[in-house]
Formats: sequence, structure tokens, C-alpha cells
Amino acid sequence: MNHKINKHCIIKERALLLISKKIYPVIVNSGLVKFFGECGIKENFYEFMTSLNFLTMSPTEAFVSASIKIKLTDDLGVFTSSEELFSQILIYYSCSKHKDRKILFKIIESSIDPLLFNANKKEAENFKDGLNEILELNGYRLEHGKIEKFENGQKEVDISVFEEKGKGYIKIDERRIFIGNTETSKFQLLNFLVHPKTGLAKTIEESFKKIEKFTRRKTSDVNDSYMANGYKIQKIEGTIKELQRIFKKYKINKNFKFKIENGKVWLQYKS
Repeated sequence: MNHKINKHCIIKERALLLISKKIYPVIVNSGLVKFFGECGIKENFYEFMTSLNFLTMSPTEAFVSASIKIKLTDDLGVFTSSEELFSQILIYYSCSKHKDRKILFKIIESSIDPLLFNANKKEAENFKDGLNEILELNGYRLEHGKIEKFENGQKEVDISVFEEKGKGYIKIDERRIFIGNTETSKFQLLNFLVHPKTGLAKTIEESFKKIEKFTRRKTSDVNDSYMANGYKIQKIEGTIKELQRIFKKYKINKNFKFKIENGKVWLQYKS
């Protein structure tokens, strides 16, 4: 491989090789060409791949044969296996132009699809955790299906929510902030989103159940299947606004970010 393309890589080559070893066995059965196409790699980039007959040729025979046709040989080199090609394509997109780097992220993000694990969500989640161990060392993290910037080595902050004599508090390290009475929607929702830790997505249904008894609901809103979900989101958003006002008062609003997306609710913390 020509290592000149390794300048300005967003993820280190060694890390990408480890990521490749994890992802390749998961996606290879779905078809590499199809998988890459779904991730946004243009056909003219891997047209040499489509000329390979994986059913009649061994990976070694196929890639040695195809290497003669590859115009990108100077950058990607000659490969003796589809697994080697896969790892080098990850490296290429890590070190390519900025607009192409989105493809690298898409490849990694797509690899945690539960359907690739026989619809086993727990197995997919464990696989994601393994990828994060590598990504976090390179300043990134895979969360809620997307790769985001991660401040490697940032100070670990202890965040907890607790109650004392009927009053609810959030504690950030040694700082204690009053949220409200424990029997309020704002405390119950915050308590739910923080436990067991921040950053975990909870469903709209689960979140609404925590504040349902505090809402002045209209029977038609809740019972109508078309309006029920919108009603629940509206009430959750209203409760979040109450919490945001408290966070702003104590100047911690920039550290906490509430998100509602794809039927899930979660709270992120950034120091």
C-alpha cells in the first residue's frame, strides 16, 4: 500500500485495521459490493469488485486477477483477500477528501444494524461497545447509530439524581442542584433519563409513563391512536423545557443536551 495517502487521516490506520477485523465477518455474508453501495461508495470506485466472481473463484484468485484492472493500484495496492481489500478501503476513506470521509462513518455505522446479527439487539449493542473501545482512542464515539466527536481523556464526571425529604436533586460531582419536589414530572423524567447513566436512549412510551400522572390529559388525545404519540412527545418536550430553565438558571445548560429522535429520548452530558 502507498502510505502517502495516510496523511491527515481522521482515524489512525492501526485503529482502522482493528475495526476492519471486527466488521468484516459481520458484513461479508451480506455481500461486499451491495454493502458498499448502500454506504454511498460510487460504482466506478469499486467496479473492479463487481467483476469478481466470488462463487467460482477463491478470494486470492479473484483479487490477483482483478488487481491488473485496478486504476487505483498506486493508492490501494494489490490484495490477496477480500478482507484485506475491505481494510484498505476503510483506510482510503479515512485519509481521503473531507466529503468522502462521511462514507467511512456510514460503513462503521451500518455495521451495527441488528439485522446483521439475526435481529439480536443485545448482540448488536455489544458489538457497538467493542467498536467504541477503539473509536474513543481516536476521538470519536458511536452512539444512537451515529459517529460523533468524543473528547478522549476528558474528566469523568459523577452525575446522579436523588431525593431527600420529598425534594429532588441532581448532583454533578460535589455540586447539588435542586430540581423540585419528587412528585413532579420534571424530577421523575430527569431521574429516569439519568439512570443508570446519561446517554442511554429510552422510548417515548417509557418516558411518558414517568410523567403521565402529572399531565392534564384529554381522553381523546390519549385514546386516539393517531394523536397519542404526538400528545406524549408534546408533554415530554414541555417537561424538558422546565428542566432546561432550571439548568440555565444554574448555568449548566451548555453541559446537558436533551434529544428526541426516532421514537427515543435521551440526555447527553458534555463537560
